[in-house]
Amino acid sequence: MKKHFAILLVGLLVSTSTVAETITTLGDHSCSTWIRNREAKGSGEIADLAWLNGFLTGFSFGLNKNILADTDSETASLWMDDYCKSHHLEDISLPGSLLANELMKRKGIQ
Repeated sequence: MKKHFAILLVGLLVSTSTVAETITTLGDHSCSTWIRNREAKGSGEIADLAWLNGFLTGFSFGLNKNILADTDSETASLWMDDYCKSHHLEDISLPGSLLANELMKRKGIQ
């Protein structure tokens, strides 16, 4: 059941449909908080990096596809930094999903 839910969730995230589905996220906060935590170099940064790693791993697991092959944590976090610097009000789950989709695209994963 959990695997089917994860696949459904991923399908909703990568869907090109114009209908927006509200998805509740856990541990989510704004990009401005992401940037502030990264600059502070403390426990908030550690928590954010762990969240991103878990989010991307869960995305990959839900698809049953290796979207993280040849991807490292530092590169993923720098991608998030770049995105969040120009999108302060977005919750980090959005760029997390966009990054996952970018990784899929780069690897030719449907």
